[in-house]
Amino acid sequence: MTTAATPPTQGALWSLAWPMMLSNLSLPALTLVDAAVLGHLPEPQHLAAVVLGSTLFSFFYWGFGFLRMGTTGQVAQLLGAASVQAPEVTGQALRTLLGQGLGVAAMATAGCWLLGPFLIPEALGWLNGRGAVAEEGERYALIRLFSAPAVLATYVMVGTLIGLGETRRVLALTVLTQVLNIGFDLFFVLGLGMAGTGVALGTALAEGLGALFAASQLRPALKRWPGPVPWRAFGQGYGRFLRMNGDLFLRTLTLLLSLSVFTAQGAGLGTAVVAANALLMNLFMAVSYGLDGIAHGCETLVGQALGRRDLKEARTWVWLALKLAFGGAVASSAVFWAFGPELVTLLTNIDRVAITGEAALPWLIALPLLAAGAFVFDGVFIGATQSDVLRNTMLASALLIYAPALLLLYPHGNAGLWSALALFFLARSVSLAWVYGRGGLALPPA
Repeated sequence: MTTAATPPTQGALWSLAWPMMLSNLSLPALTLVDAAVLGHLPEPQHLAAVVLGSTLFSFFYWGFGFLRMGTTGQVAQLLGAASVQAPEVTGQALRTLLGQGLGVAAMATAGCWLLGPFLIPEALGWLNGRGAVAEEGERYALIRLFSAPAVLATYVMVGTLIGLGETRRVLALTVLTQVLNIGFDLFFVLGLGMAGTGVALGTALAEGLGALFAASQLRPALKRWPGPVPWRAFGQGYGRFLRMNGDLFLRTLTLLLSLSVFTAQGAGLGTAVVAANALLMNLFMAVSYGLDGIAHGCETLVGQALGRRDLKEARTWVWLALKLAFGGAVASSAVFWAFGPELVTLLTNIDRVAITGEAALPWLIALPLLAAGAFVFDGVFIGATQSDVLRNTMLASALLIYAPALLLLYPHGNAGLWSALALFFLARSVSLAWVYGRGGLALPPA
């Protein structure tokens, strides 16, 4: 955790970023294990079903990622301002934010449980799920619904930990959850032969245990900031909290819809295409989660600097994060260029899936370089709690660039889909950089 006396350096940023990079990288590692296990089963429909079920699942859970993002920026700014106020004031404000976030998580859980069973079959049809793929995808999604309270509460707790600079605690949480998840996955799929249903059940069990561990990690972190539990405040002051998180929800929903359209259009081109695209997207997600780790460090440091009302320091952190992110992007693209075919072969031995995946490798090589700026500036504006910037640039990129590109390029098949996705990530990077370059980063209200 940094202080007002800590100068902006690459080392200080790295000390916060590397635990989050490892934490985030474990997420696609789990998905890669799922894909590798299912990809080596005799038929590709198991992998295709989990791809569609995971995409649908993202609308119920990942769509509420604003609970993490919105909490992080506000907590970081509170921590930055702590030097000019009593510890009890900071402690009470932190507990208020935590309580409000958990309250919203509870309401979101109720919505998922009420609407999920009715929306899942319809949504799978929209994603071009058919026959056995749709049936297995529906079972997968329904099982994952049971973990809603654990997942959404964990988002809030992780957001608080990141804002406090406790990224190593987040790493411990994520590693434990994913180790449990992989163990359950191997047991249910390879041991009991449950295929996609086993993947869903193992993930739900691991997420429940992970939420309990997150609570245990949050308690000692909050002890440094003493103060009473503000029970009355939990029901007040939701205006700014909900406005900011509403912007982040719309931003995240737009991103998920864009990625889901990519998956759905790939499914329309055949099972081999959707399976191959899933494997390549898993590889890109491994890179994106690494870049996101840098963005998480930037959220904390930029938020704390703005809480101290030091705009110059905040901009220094942005520059350091950009250098680190683009260095990682270049290295990742080089790995995909050198070892792409071998990575595809490692993940599947289904010939038609491997051939389709290798044909799309040039876009996988380009994506890290096109997307690096978007990840960093997402972190910048989350730390600044300027959610309107994230909402507006995401909507503009999706509606003005991605949607027209899909319409124009879809006749070119899978190559057209990947080209449109590349343009989407480029538009996000350029639009966020444009806002920042025009002085878009601002101090929070006094």
